[in-house]
Amino acid sequence: MLNKASVATLCLLALVTFNTACKKDSTSNAPRKLKSYTEDVSALGVGHTVETFNITYDAQGRITSVVSTTKPGHKLVYNYINSDQFTFDRIEDDKVTLHSTYYINAEVSKIDSVYQYNIRKDTLSVKYLYNSDGQIIKEKEYLHSYLIPSPVWVNTVKYQYDLQGTLTKKSDDYYETSYRYDADYKNTVQLEPFYFPVQEQLPTHTYTQRFGTLITIVHTYTFDGDKRLISEKAVSSDGITTIRNYTYL
Repeated sequence: MLNKASVATLCLLALVTFNTACKKDSTSNAPRKLKSYTEDVSALGVGHTVETFNITYDAQGRITSVVSTTKPGHKLVYNYINSDQFTFDRIEDDKVTLHSTYYINAEVSKIDSVYQYNIRKDTLSVKYLYNSDGQIIKEKEYLHSYLIPSPVWVNTVKYQYDLQGTLTKKSDDYYETSYRYDADYKNTVQLEPFYFPVQEQLPTHTYTQRFGTLITIVHTYTFDGDKRLISEKAVSSDGITTIRNYTYL
C-alpha cells in the first residue's frame, strides 16, 4: 500500500542494518533492480487487499516512480533536482497527499534532512545523524507552524546496534521496537532511492512495545537461485498478515 512516511517515525519502515541493497552478491551477477512487487494484506475482522506496483528508473539507475497498477492515480514520484537534493510526492487519487524535499549528506551519501508537508498542511522536518560507520543513530523531528517563530523539537528516534553492526533496537518517546535474527537472510530489495538507509540483514522476529501493548511479528523469506529475495511474509500477533512478492529486471 502507498503508505510512505506521513510522519518521520515511519520514514525508514523500522528496520535493520544500513547499507545499499543495490549491491550485487559476490556469488551472483544477477541484477538486483526491482521490476515490480505485489503486496497482499489480510487483517483479521477487517478485510483483504492486494495491490501491485511497477517501478521505473532514470538513466542513472535511480528510482523515479512506484506506480500502482491496481489503483489508478496512486503512485510515489521522485524528482532529482541536483546532486544534493531531490523531492518526493505521494499521490493518491491523482492528488498529492504528501510532499517532501530531501537533502543529502555528501559524506555518507545518505539523507541529511527532510522538510515535508501533507494534504492537511501539517509541516515537519527531520535531521538524520550518523555514526563513523555511516549508520543512522538518531532522527530529530521538528514541527513547523506559522503560530511560532522557529521550529519546535517534538521527538527523537534512536537506533542501537550490536558489535557486528546489526540493528537491535529502534525507539522514540512513544514506542520501542527490537529485532531478532535466527538466520542469515540478506535483503536484495530497494524500494526507495539508495540515499535512504535500508535493511541489509532481515529479521526473523520483530517486537514492538507501544502504550503497554506488545506486538510480535514473525518473518519468513523465500529466495531464488541467484539469492534474490522473491517473497516475504510477516504474520503479526494483532491479526495482520502481509505477503510481498518481487520480480526483477
